[in-house]
Amino acid sequence: MRTLALLLALLILPLLGGCDACWYRGQSPGVCVGDDDDSGGDDDDIAPDDDDAADDDDAADDDDAADDDDATGPPCDHGDAVSGSTVDAHDYDLICIEPGTFGRGFLPTRSGIGDDAPRFDVTLTHWLAAGRTEVTQALYEAVAGDNPTDCDYGCSATHPVGSVSWVNAVAFCDALSALEGLDSPYTIFGNEYILDLSANGYRLPTEAEWEYLAKAGEDTNWPGTDDSDELDEYSFCTGSFFDDYARPVGLRLPNAWGFVDFAGNLREWVHDWYDSDYYEAGLTDPTGPLSASYRASRGGAWFDVSSTCRVSDRGWESPTSPSYFRGFRIVRTVWSE
Repeated sequence: MRTLALLLALLILPLLGGCDACWYRGQSPGVCVGDDDDSGGDDDDIAPDDDDAADDDDAADDDDAADDDDATGPPCDHGDAVSGSTVDAHDYDLICIEPGTFGRGFLPTRSGIGDDAPRFDVTLTHWLAAGRTEVTQALYEAVAGDNPTDCDYGCSATHPVGSVSWVNAVAFCDALSALEGLDSPYTIFGNEYILDLSANGYRLPTEAEWEYLAKAGEDTNWPGTDDSDELDEYSFCTGSFFDDYARPVGLRLPNAWGFVDFAGNLREWVHDWYDSDYYEAGLTDPTGPLSASYRASRGGAWFDVSSTCRVSDRGWESPTSPSYFRGFRIVRTVWSE
């Protein structure tokens, strides 16, 4: 009888198929691993489900990548206000500016004056957060711990800081970057300053960036106007050294992008070494010559006449020499194309 029962089991169990017969081989139902054709067929049935899951995972990854691509880009729109903990605390405004190509130097229809001609196109590729005004005495003192301004020529929290050397202006930028947790754009080896335009920390604008911001998409002689009769509405360029002095920032009309005081008040340091041949070639993101004797400045001071307050006019000074009529404006890169 036992032999007959065993023969019957051997005949009946294969008809049950797959994992329902696993108990016969000492395995639990549903988890058996068969070496017969039926169990192999079950494995084949399961495989497409695994492939579908993998496909779903790949699709999800693709969607995530697409979302990441959509998320990349500048963090602000052209003309937006840009925040910063320290600058906000001292009412210093930053404006988001889209890069582009512009004509630096005097218009070809005009006679260039000295080193601001001929005119060439320059392309900028970095989105900037740029100071609406020159750095104020309040912001400078909060970051650097002192106010070097000669108060015979205007002192208050809202006056532009003056009597700052180029070296001290860079030190201020690095200190402000540290306070706001940003990466310094400067690598310093002794008297050599290497500028990284892609770093997100504060810095002086390059000479090309300064002129791009001052012109604000327009080809005018002065920031905001091409009419010398309107110059006083946009700038403090009185032509009088003895009867005038620097004014608080922001009291004149802005240019097309909202910036003020690009002409007059104080001359402004820029990053570049001064080169009289600056206008002899069109470049992308130029930062000036590798070395020279003087650093460039732009914008004219309160006592300058209209010709030296033009957006294309250029000045220079030793980087270690502070001048009561020279201050600076700050920028930082927020995104690179």
